[in-house]
Amino acid sequence: MIDTKLVPLVSVGVPVFNGAKYLTETLESILSQTYPNIEILISDNGSTDNTPIICLDYAKKDPRVRYEKQPTNKGVALNFLNVLTKATGTYFMWAAADDLWEKNYIATLVDEFGPDDLSVTSKVCFIDGEGKKTSGCTLKAMTKENFLGALVNTPHLALRMYGLFNRILLLKQDLSLIKEPIIGIDRAITNQLVWHGDMQTTSKTTFFYRVHVDNTSGNLRSSKLQYAEYLFIPLRLYYYSIRSAPTYLHFFYWLIYPYWFLYHRQSELMSVLRKCQKILRLR
Repeated sequence: MIDTKLVPLVSVGVPVFNGAKYLTETLESILSQTYPNIEILISDNGSTDNTPIICLDYAKKDPRVRYEKQPTNKGVALNFLNVLTKATGTYFMWAAADDLWEKNYIATLVDEFGPDDLSVTSKVCFIDGEGKKTSGCTLKAMTKENFLGALVNTPHLALRMYGLFNRILLLKQDLSLIKEPIIGIDRAITNQLVWHGDMQTTSKTTFFYRVHVDNTSGNLRSSKLQYAEYLFIPLRLYYYSIRSAPTYLHFFYWLIYPYWFLYHRQSELMSVLRKCQKILRLR
């Protein structure tokens, strides 16, 4: 048996609100990790379902689990930041209350972590509400050198937020953006972080990201953006994405904004064009 004192502590933060449906499965996935030295910090954002019962049960039977319930819902952003500030490990990870990890997930990411890395993440498998695989992807490594390519056309960039981070280095960053109530702000945060350390990827393990009607990703697929959101949210996201880049590069990055906008809004643009076409036909 490996002495836990010989390996770095990994803190896993689980922000949750009314997540009872998948929470047990998620906690079992984390607790069954082969990596021997972890702590699990659950921040309950004032849940009204069975989430508190589940969390208290796990905290009682496993000393690695620490549970805190907020008296009121403080919002998603503050709940995410709360688990980070309470962590004590050398490394830190966020875990959504409905996602799953391969048993070797943490151990593999720790092994792959380099001295210049800010984070390491894995390949991603998308699953539905029943846990069935729907698709998958392999995230590309992000460094200052390939920032432009990642900025323009890297899909699922925000999923890097669920990788393994150097906790001390992460705490030194300006994470105030996470409080911005903007769809896709996690993507902008990722783009900022790359200027402070490499964000690597390994294909040796898998992270299972659940997309269902009750979570943010599921809701986004069925939501309709208002015209103001359609025009100004991408502008704000782009500004936040390039804010940490060297000042002398800002002008160049703004020159390619139209291409970035078209790339990330092509499906919505086609929808608008089809609607215009129907209107013209009616006339």
